[in-house]
Amino acid sequence: MDPFNKSDRDVTILEVDSILLEYKHRKILQNIYLRVQKGEIIGLLGRNGSGKSSLLEVIYGIRAAQNCSVRVDNNFISNATATRI
Repeated sequence: MDPFNKSDRDVTILEVDSILLEYKHRKILQNIYLRVQKGEIIGLLGRNGSGKSSLLEVIYGIRAAQNCSVRVDNNFISNATATRI
């Protein structure tokens, strides 16, 4: 595949924006923005308890956040299966 001649269907972009996650009025995640393109390798770093796993759970839709926007190729993904904290 020629990387300079991609069609629209070959491009896959995950965008996560405006994530707000609170536990008992304590902000765990606030104003998170992440953009990852297919084929990229991204590291998510932080000390224990900083919210790395919670961020991935919000992206996967298994944890509900107070606010979040998850899009794949500009298509909004609803996390209707997630339960409220």
